[in-house]
Amino acid sequence: AVDGTVEVVRSQHNGLLAAAGDVASLADAICQLVADPDLRERLGAAAREGLEDFDLDFMVKQQEDLYRWVVLSSRS
Repeated sequence: AVDGTVEVVRSQHNGLLAAAGDVASLADAICQLVADPDLRERLGAAAREGLEDFDLDFMVKQQEDLYRWVVLSSRS
């Protein structure tokens, strides 16, 4: 559960999260996945559905727009 992961991964919905440095929580999450094929399938399916929200062309355009804004702002 670091940086941008909490914005994309919702624990128990499309993945499992463990706090940074919390080795016990990470190990517990891995053990849950190993032991529960239904959980793996459900989380995997939800994660694949979530990818539909990420359009590469749109994200590239947003990045280009940001760069243009930065360049234009630095000129003023």
